Amino acid sequence: MLRLFLTAARRAPALPGGAPLQCHRRHASAAVDVAALTAYRAHTLEPLLAAKLQQLGQMEALKRQCDAEAATYPRLWKLAVLGFLSLQVVVLFDWTYIHFDWNLTEPITYLLGYSFTWLSLLWYGNLQQEFGYGRVHELLQQRQCARLYRRRGVDLVLYEQLRAETDVLQRRLRSLEYLPGK
Repeated sequence: MLRLFLTAARRAPALPGGAPLQCHRRHASAAVDVAALTAYRAHTLEPLLAAKLQQLGQMEALKRQCDAEAATYPRLWKLAVLGFLSLQVVVLFDWTYIHFDWNLTEPITYLLGYSFTWLSLLWYGNLQQEFGYGRVHELLQQRQCARLYRRRGVDLVLYEQLRAETDVLQRRLRSLEYLPGK
């Protein structure tokens, strides 16, 4: 664990004032200057982690809000499709039994019925995934999320980078947790 920290400390920024971390050699083993590490923890790592956590918290709140809004979007689409299909049934009923005859509306019903099959084939040809309600739901939600992220300025690359940086900083702080003078 100490070797891991020393490797990470070489890549870490210097102490306030530009002083590098001091390592003393004793009997072929490295002893770390505890005061320098304590100062590094208190003056560099903790404020840096607090700033990054604050920025990450703001981004997560905005991202959660976008995700919640995008979760309702596929349901609205499904209701619109249900309304369209209901209207289609009403129109076909009217044409079949009131205005026209089944002989005229039968080809139209076949055309409408097979359109789903053709749309499914086109879907599979383009996306290489089965056409189903679950997949359509996911796709609609992902597209709406991407739209909302763009509108509200959520940078997913920066978000993932901040998460990775805070994880590294938290691991470094945990490795320095039991130093005296905390």
